[in-house]
Amino acid sequence: MNDTHIIYFVIVSFLIGLGCGLIPYLVGSVYGMHRHAKSGLILCIVGGLLGGIIIALPVALIFTGVILYKTR
Repeated sequence: MNDTHIIYFVIVSFLIGLGCGLIPYLVGSVYGMHRHAKSGLILCIVGGLLGGIIIALPVALIFTGVILYKTR
């Protein structure tokens, strides 16, 4: 692997985490739970960088579920 492949891999992993993190961020922003929304976004980005969609998507779904549960 050369340097350009590593850079592409990191950028794609970041974008996967960001894309998944937008789910809890938008849901949390709509329901006024900004702290949970930001935490979900950050953890999804980190999860995307560490394990791609395999980690980022479950984190997004868990945070979205927590936000929806706490707004009931």
